[in-house]
This record gives sequence, C-alpha cells and structure tokens, in this order.
Amino acid sequence: MKNLNTILITLISTILLIGCASIKQTNNTVSNDGELFTTLKLDSTFIKTKGIIKNTPFSNICENIPENMAELTGGIKKYFYKFSSKSSANLDAFGYGGGSLENKETLLIVDFVQHKDIFCTDGKKRTFGVGARLFLKISKKKRNISFGLPKLAANVELGKAEVEYTISTIGLTGDKILDVLPTGNEFDVENYAKIVNSIDNIIKLAKDNTDGVNIEPQLLPAN
Repeated sequence: MKNLNTILITLISTILLIGCASIKQTNNTVSNDGELFTTLKLDSTFIKTKGIIKNTPFSNICENIPENMAELTGGIKKYFYKFSSKSSANLDAFGYGGGSLENKETLLIVDFVQHKDIFCTDGKKRTFGVGARLFLKISKKKRNISFGLPKLAANVELGKAEVEYTISTIGLTGDKILDVLPTGNEFDVENYAKIVNSIDNIIKLAKDNTDGVNIEPQLLPAN
C-alpha cells in the first residue's frame, strides 16, 4: 500500500511539472475594503521555479518579472490627493469602493508605489510592483472644520466631524507590516498619528531581506 501511495505521489508530481493548466481569472471589481488592484483574464502554466512548483500568471509571455525590491527599478511614486464631491468622479481610478462623496465629505488619499515596466511577447507593456494606500474619508458635522490632522482628530472626539479610514497594501505583507497598522477603529487624538504615519512606516519596511516582511511584486493595473 505504501509503495502504491509513493507511485501515485510521484506520478502526480510529474504531471504537475510537465502539464499545463488553464486558469480563468475574472476581472474583479474594486472591493469595499479598498483593494488596490484588479486581476486579468489569462491562461497560465504550471512551471518549476527555484525548486518550487507554483502557478505564475504571465510567466509564459513576460520574461524577467521582478521578484524583489531591488528589481523594481522603474521608479518610486508617492502622492497625496484631496477629493471633494465635485471631483469624486475620479475616485474609480484609485480603487475607492466607498461610493460617491456628499457635499460635506472630503477624501484624502496617500499613495505609494515602487514599480517596473515589463514588455511581454504579446507586444503589451505590463507594470509590476508593490504599494500601499491610505484613504481618509472626512465627514463634517460643523462648518469651518480644520483639515490639520491633530485638530481634525480633536474635532472627531468633540463630535464635530467623522473620519473613516482604510489602509491597503499590494505585494507587501508579513508580521512587521501588521505591527505598523493601527489597532483601533477610532480616528482620535491617541490613534491618529499611527494612522497618518502608516504609509511612511510601511515604506521604511519595504526593503529586501527584512525579517517579518514578505515582498512579492504583483501586476499593477494599466493607467
């Protein structure tokens, strides 16, 4: 019986190494938790990379896909955006899943991406990278509320404003990343510094060979 199991395991492993598998990935819509990026629909093959069998979309048409921060040599971008109800039509491009903004609502976005463009054999350019994004949605209950973050946090505690926040990453995970994320749900004086500094703290950790940080560049959406 043991010999039979061994033969079956060997046979299955051999099939995985030489076989092809067609994966049908649907075009995802932006999720409500602020997911940054969508997947694309493409057939993919099983290949053996560095001794590990894994399914790698685009590996059959794109060469030299970056695998770490050192290989993301295309550039680094960090942006700050401010949206009101008049400009909220542009929010779809940022993966914001919170709907349109009302008259007394403002959305602040802090965005970080490190990336590299790859030209694939199908003639298309694809961008791979890692990133982090912070959404701060501010709802005013009183007029003349300051957007200065310390004062804003105080106004939240006084009931003059409400703030919702979402922090998301792509290609960056691990215990150290979790450690720099805020643990509380309230945007108050005690918690606001960890929230607004979260992107900068993630950037500091986005280095190769950092214990507790997993770096796996992902496909980024076309602009």
